[in-house]
Amino acid sequence: MLSIPLAAIATPSLQAPGPATTLGSAAILGPVTPTAPLRLADACLGIADLPAFTSDSERHQDGSGPRAGSEPGSTPLYQRRRRALIVTGPRAAWHTALEDEDDPWLRNSSDYDVRDRLQRVDMRYCPSARHVRLLLTLLTSTTASLASTAPGAHELPSPPAVIVLYDLLSLLADEHEDGVNDENRAPGQGVDMRPTTIQSDAFATTPASAYLDLIAAARSAATFFGAHLLVLEPRAPDALPIAPAGKGSGGVPPAARERKVPLSDTLRRLLGEVVLIEPKQVEEQVDEEVEYAVVVDGETSGMRRRRCARAEFAMAPEGEVHGAWEWVWV
Repeated sequence: MLSIPLAAIATPSLQAPGPATTLGSAAILGPVTPTAPLRLADACLGIADLPAFTSDSERHQDGSGPRAGSEPGSTPLYQRRRRALIVTGPRAAWHTALEDEDDPWLRNSSDYDVRDRLQRVDMRYCPSARHVRLLLTLLTSTTASLASTAPGAHELPSPPAVIVLYDLLSLLADEHEDGVNDENRAPGQGVDMRPTTIQSDAFATTPASAYLDLIAAARSAATFFGAHLLVLEPRAPDALPIAPAGKGSGGVPPAARERKVPLSDTLRRLLGEVVLIEPKQVEEQVDEEVEYAVVVDGETSGMRRRRCARAEFAMAPEGEVHGAWEWVWV
């Protein structure tokens, strides 16, 4: 079974290559770079491409054996190779976060192998939590030929090796926000995926059951495909209310509305492993740099978000003078 290196979520430094921890199905709770889903998918596919995880027919590409996909009617090789699936919120929100960060790892990934692996990452952008539930419930793979009709959004070219859920809590917070007229606002319109836009009370009206329904649907899909499930929540609260005050809370006793479900403990029971990322208190904080403590299995590693130069061709947001961001292990 594949194991995905946790160190992939940030760039190694000369002082620290990152933790040696490997993940199966797990949750990562706390700030991460918006490219973290792509980094983890790339790391997973890189391991899946190793000979130990590749079928015999795929290994004989040097002419020493039968070529995969060469038989009449067989599935082409590029459809047999392992793939990854990332499910997240609206396309515009995630792309805005990627552009604001301008992660050097992504723009400098000119290596052919990296580009090849990223081409095998299937993206599914969902404007609301309801769309996520529907997608995960119907998710399947197809081995149809290229001549067949175009597949639906719920159909994947081949079973994924890993399913990554990224920042789905933001969709739920937007969906259950008090005072919002859902009829007058498009789904996902209020979603912001930038890692610095985290508010402690953003999920005060997000019921735990709504979020756990998404995780349960994702677990079923991962089990169906025999895939790992990675849940990344960059703005995760400590707990979610069982019956939050607000819309639909009529008749619920105040004491029940105040009860909350610890998020990390619940996800640990559902997925098996949880990584916690929290801001670190340092004596000498460099301007615009943030230190994080990454805790897993009782071991702590350091990660830093710091400024770096933007690419020459990049267009900086209006008013910006400092450049892009990079996340490194320290």
